[in-house]
Amino acid sequence: LSAELASLNETIQHHDRLYFHEHQPEISDAAYDALVERQKILNECRPSLAKTLPSKNLPSGNIRHIHPMTSLQKGKEKPELKRFISAINHLGSPVLLQPKVDGVAAELIYRDGRLVQASTRGDGEWGEDILPVIRKTPHIPKKLQTTEQVVLHGEVFTRLDLVKGQLSNYVSARHFTAAMLQTDQPEPDNLAVLDFFPWRWIQHHRESDSQSYQQLEDWGFFKLSDYSWILSDFSQADALREQLHQSQATMPFLMDGIVIKADRISVRTELGENASAPHWAIAWKFPAEHAVTTIKNMTFTIGRTGKITVILQLEPILLAGITIKQVPVGSIKRIRALNIAHGDMVSITLKGNAIPKLDKIVHRSKERSSVNLPDESRYTPFTCLRYSKICHQQFLSRIEWLVGKQGLNISGLGIPLLNELTNNGAINEIADVLTLTPSKIATYSTVNPSKATRLHQLMTEAPKPAFERQLVALSIPGIGRQRARQLATYFNTWDQLTNTSAVKIANQTSLGKQQAEKITYYLSIEEIQTVIHWLKQSAKESGHQLSR
Repeated sequence: LSAELASLNETIQHHDRLYFHEHQPEISDAAYDALVERQKILNECRPSLAKTLPSKNLPSGNIRHIHPMTSLQKGKEKPELKRFISAINHLGSPVLLQPKVDGVAAELIYRDGRLVQASTRGDGEWGEDILPVIRKTPHIPKKLQTTEQVVLHGEVFTRLDLVKGQLSNYVSARHFTAAMLQTDQPEPDNLAVLDFFPWRWIQHHRESDSQSYQQLEDWGFFKLSDYSWILSDFSQADALREQLHQSQATMPFLMDGIVIKADRISVRTELGENASAPHWAIAWKFPAEHAVTTIKNMTFTIGRTGKITVILQLEPILLAGITIKQVPVGSIKRIRALNIAHGDMVSITLKGNAIPKLDKIVHRSKERSSVNLPDESRYTPFTCLRYSKICHQQFLSRIEWLVGKQGLNISGLGIPLLNELTNNGAINEIADVLTLTPSKIATYSTVNPSKATRLHQLMTEAPKPAFERQLVALSIPGIGRQRARQLATYFNTWDQLTNTSAVKIANQTSLGKQQAEKITYYLSIEEIQTVIHWLKQSAKESGHQLSR
C-alpha cells in the first residue's frame, strides 16, 4: 500500500506541475479529481502514510491577496444539491445561479477608480502578478467612476465569440488564457479576446450579489446579468444546468458546470466560510465526458476468424447515466504497446454517447500484475474447425455465427445452449450443430425432452437461406456480405463454386488470385466439406435447389 500511495503521489505531483506551472495538462479535470479521490482513500486506509503526503506545489507568486481566494465545494449528487438549495431558501435568500466559467481565477483591485493590482489565484493567499497584461486588454476596465476601493474575484477568460483562429495551437481556451497571462509581450489580437467574469465583489455593501451587477456593468465589466439567474427551487436549477450544458457551443466562454450560491449577503455572512471554500456556494459540474477507474482484470475473446480482442474488466463507474464495468481495447499488440496492467487507473469515455472507449492511462500502479494472454499466431481464419479446449472460444464463435441471424438464421440455438452442448460433447465439429436430434439435445443439455422436440422442429422447419447468405454463414476468409453477393453473381450453387479453380474464380470476379486461393483451400477442408454436404442435402430434401 505504501508503494502504491508513493506512486500515486508522484503521478499527482506530475499533473500538478503540468497544470499549474506549465499550463499543458495531459488529463481532464475529472481524471485528476479521480486520482486525488484515490489518494484520499489510500490515506484513510493507512493514516500513518498521510504524514508523508507531499504538499501541493502551487505557484504562489509574490502578490498577496486582500481576501483569500478559496475554491468551491463540489456537488456530485442531486439530493446533495437539493438539500443545499433548501437550506439557502430556509435562511431567507433566493438562489443565484451562474455558469462556472473555465478560465484563470484572478483578483483585481481598484483604488480611487484606478486598476492598481491584478494577480492569479496562486495558492489562495499569494498569486502571480498579471497587472501588465491586464492593463493591455481592451475589454477589462482600467478606470472606474468611484473613489471606493473595489476588490473583485473572478475569471479571466477567452471570449469565444471574438476568437478568430487564436486557439489553434492550444489545448483549450483556458490554456490559451493562461498562456497569454504569462507572456511578456502578447500580441494585441490575442489580448483583444480576453475578458473578465467577476463572480465575487468583496464587501460591496449591497443587500444581494445580484444588486451589484448593474453597477459593475455600468463600469464596463462583462454583462453578468445576461448569465445570472435567480431561482427558488432545485427543479429550476436542474433544468437550467441541463439547458446550459446543451448550449455550451453557443456561449461566449468555456464553461464546465454551474455555480449555485446564496444571493443575500447577510445569509452569506451567517453561513461563513473556511480556509478552503465558502459554505454559501457550491459548484455542480456538467456530466462528465470522461470517468476514471481501476483495472481489475483483463479477459479476451476470440472471434470466428481468430481475431483476439482484449477486454479490460473495471471497477464499475457511472458515466452519462451508464454503468460501465468493462471496455474492449483491441488487439494484444495494442495492449503491449500501451503497457497496461492490473491495478492501473484509466480514463474512459463514451463513443457516440453509448459505447465505452479507453481514453488514456492516468496512473500506472507500482503493484502491477500482468495477465496471461493467448498466442496470436495460434488463431487464424483457418483454425478451430473442430472443438478442443484451446479452441473453445473460436469454435463457439464459428457455430454461433453459422446458425445465427447473420448466417442460416436457425431459431432457438442461442449462445448458452450452444456452449452447454459443446462443453458436454454433443458438438465436436461445425456440422454437428446442424445434425442435432431431439434426443441429443435433451441428453447433452438441461433442456427437457418435450422442449428439445419443439426446438428440433424449429430447426428443421427454418426457411432455407439464399446461396449468398450461406456463403456468409460459412465464415469463408475474407468473404463478407458484399463479396458473398459478388461470388453468388457468378456461381449459383455449391457444386459450381467448389468445382471451380482458384484461377477461374479470380478471372471471373475482382477478388484477386490470393483471395481466390483462400476460398478454394477453405472450401476443400474436410470439416467445411461436411457442412456444404449438409446444405446441399437440405436443399434436396426441401424439394428445390437453393437459389441465390
